Amino acid sequence: MRTAATDRIRVGALTCAVILVLGVAAHAFVGWARHRGPGQPPAVNPTVVVVGLVAAALLAGWALLGRARDRVTERIRAHHPERRVVLATADLPGGVDGADGAAGSEPVGVAWDDPETAPAWQRACRRRLVPPLALAAVALLLLLGTGLMTRMAAAELHDGGIRTPAQVTGSGWAFTGLGHSPWVRVTHVEGGRTYASVVHGVDPQVVPVGTQLTVVVDPDDPETVGAVDGSTPSAATQRWQNLLRLALLVGAGWALVTGGRMLAWRSALRRAPWQPWRLVGDSPYGHGHARGPGSGRGLDLGGGRGRDTVLELQDWTGEVSVVARSSGAGLPPPDDDVEVEGSDEGSDEVAVLPGPPGHPLLGRRLLVGTSAGVVEATLPRTVAEETRLRQRSSTATRNPLP
Repeated sequence: MRTAATDRIRVGALTCAVILVLGVAAHAFVGWARHRGPGQPPAVNPTVVVVGLVAAALLAGWALLGRARDRVTERIRAHHPERRVVLATADLPGGVDGADGAAGSEPVGVAWDDPETAPAWQRACRRRLVPPLALAAVALLLLLGTGLMTRMAAAELHDGGIRTPAQVTGSGWAFTGLGHSPWVRVTHVEGGRTYASVVHGVDPQVVPVGTQLTVVVDPDDPETVGAVDGSTPSAATQRWQNLLRLALLVGAGWALVTGGRMLAWRSALRRAPWQPWRLVGDSPYGHGHARGPGSGRGLDLGGGRGRDTVLELQDWTGEVSVVARSSGAGLPPPDDDVEVEGSDEGSDEVAVLPGPPGHPLLGRRLLVGTSAGVVEATLPRTVAEETRLRQRSSTATRNPLP
């Protein structure tokens, strides 16, 4: 659904995409125009070009497709005003602040006052933050271990190695994933035998081909050599370290986004009450393949069997009907003593907390809770998706699974 917040975010995404494209173009033009002499590193970094263009395409595609989708939705709503489709929490009557319980009931407190809410939120935090933090921690440990082993090997070579004159026979720059690392190929004689080795970290512009260079040679393995003034890891080691840095960055970003979403839910739980709704039905999404709890994108707060499920919900008045997709599972009915005023006997009463209207992370999400647990459900993006989910739910109701 189009809101002022989404419009600002999309404009920002398009602006960032244009800046990235201009930056890549400037980088490529400067690299092409720069005069390259012998031994100079490549002027154009392929990583900058590829990452910049891919990021720009993703940002622009997300913004343009989202805007086009909203325009189609607005046209459908304009031509069919009688059809009420809930695509965001802002479409719900009263949003998150308009639920004071059923008509004639006493005002209820905020959801955070429920003694089960805070422990469920804490369990969800641990479960959702463990994967990204584990990824970041493992990447950091491997990165530190690789650096430590490299430095220890270099120190051992310099302490026990033999300094030998060598002849530079070749040079170049090796791509390391994030840049280029210099190297030179040298030949040296040990025990009447000529060995050819590669020394990393030596600038070809400073030591051109044909220059005499003093290197440190491992007496047990004459093919292992290093520079006298320090040892730079090989290109393969640098690629591995850069890959670990990328994994560390991904894990940290993943944890940041997940933590921000969890904090946003805590803020919503502290401001708004649970709303009494009915669970009309639930059905497996797709082919209903079972997965582990919380394996999908939704926030599983317990009680789920861990597969994508289409939930059909209805407010206590029966005027608003919502379909949403959850990666928890079909919700079991609550305890027998949980009743909602005005509900039909035998219906499944659940508690619903919509996300703040217009929120960039929670504007299309609901928390649905029973006595067995709470799952996070996501509203459909378009009218077509809403129709598809509703048809799936009605088909499963007519033909219940065994």
